[in-house]
Amino acid sequence: MLDLKTANHIVNHIIDAASKRDDLKPMTAVVIDAGGAVISAQRQDGASPIRIDLAKGKAHGAVMMGISTVASSPFDRLRIAFYLNHP
Repeated sequence: MLDLKTANHIVNHIIDAASKRDDLKPMTAVVIDAGGAVISAQRQDGASPIRIDLAKGKAHGAVMMGISTVASSPFDRLRIAFYLNHP
């Protein structure tokens, strides 16, 4: 089980890393438990308030499907599409 200290560390790391990049819009980070409940969440100044809900939905979907929220490479997109089409 993920504890609050670790969840906060993960969120802080994401927000700190994002703040060092000029090519990103304001970032939101959410860490949830295995049941989908939020353990920790933060959004940078300028991020839309709805981003918390969107990030939670993305994280929840990934946890429930057992996949990563990172789908930036074509390989990851193909793997996710295969997973979704082959139960």
